[in-house]
Amino acid sequence: MLGQLKMRRNESVSVEVQLALPRRAKLTDQVVLHLAREIVSGRLKPGESAPAAADLAVGFEISQPVVRESIHALVSLGMLRVHQGKRTQVLTALEWNIMAPVVQQAYILEGRAEILTAHFYEVRLALESRAAGWAAERVEGEELAHLERLGQHLYDICSGTKDVEEFLAVDHEFHDVIANASGNEVLAGVLRSLQSFLSRAWTDSRVGAEHLDILAEQHGAIARAIAARDSTAAARAMENHIYWAMQMETPPVERALEAASAPLDAIR
Repeated sequence: MLGQLKMRRNESVSVEVQLALPRRAKLTDQVVLHLAREIVSGRLKPGESAPAAADLAVGFEISQPVVRESIHALVSLGMLRVHQGKRTQVLTALEWNIMAPVVQQAYILEGRAEILTAHFYEVRLALESRAAGWAAERVEGEELAHLERLGQHLYDICSGTKDVEEFLAVDHEFHDVIANASGNEVLAGVLRSLQSFLSRAWTDSRVGAEHLDILAEQHGAIARAIAARDSTAAARAMENHIYWAMQMETPPVERALEAASAPLDAIR
C-alpha cells in the first residue's frame, strides 16, 4: 500500500510526503512512526496542528479508526495533544517520551541520533557508575561468577581472534549482569533501554581491534572491584569506562547540537 499524504503547515504552505507501508506491518505502527518522524525532523513544528484525521485516512488509504488509534498512541508518547472539538497540536521535545523505542527510531531514521546519543551517554555516566557500586554491595555468587567469566572472555578475545563484534556482544552482556546485580529493577530497565538505543544508533561502532586491550582492562578493573565488594572503586572504574566510551562514540555535545539543528539535506 502506498499513500500520498498532504501535510498542511499553514494556510499557504503544504508538503507532500510519500510513505510505503509494508503489507505485513501493522498499519497503526507505520502511521505512528511516520508522524513521529515528521515531528522529530521539524517538518511538523511545535505548536502547529497535526494533519486532520480525515486527511490522514485518505492519504494513507486507511480507515479513520486506525488513524484515531495512531493519534492516541502519539498522545501517549507526549508528541501530540488533542484539544477536544478543536485541533491536534504538536508538542515540544521536552514533553516526548524519549525512552519509547518508536521515538528513538524516529531520531535514528531522521539522521538525528547524535545529540540523543550524547545525552544518553551522559545519563549512563550518572546511572551506571551507581549501578556498579550497588552491584559491589549486592552481587550474589552466581552473578559474580558470571561477571568474572565474561571479563575473562573479553581478555581471551583480545589475545585470540580480536573479533570486535564478538567483543561488543560480550561487553553488552557484561553490563547487563551488573545492572541486574545492582538489585534495582527500575535502574536495570532504564539502562537496558539506553543500551538498546545506543546499539541501534551505532550499528558501526567506532571501536576497533586496536581498542580492545584498553576496553578489556577497563572491564577487568570493574569486575575486580565488584569481586572485592569495593563499591567506591567499582563506581569509579565504571565511570572511567563510560567516560572513555562516551569520548570514543560521540561527538562533542556542541557539534551534536549543530547536527541536530542542521537542514536534513545537509546530514543525509
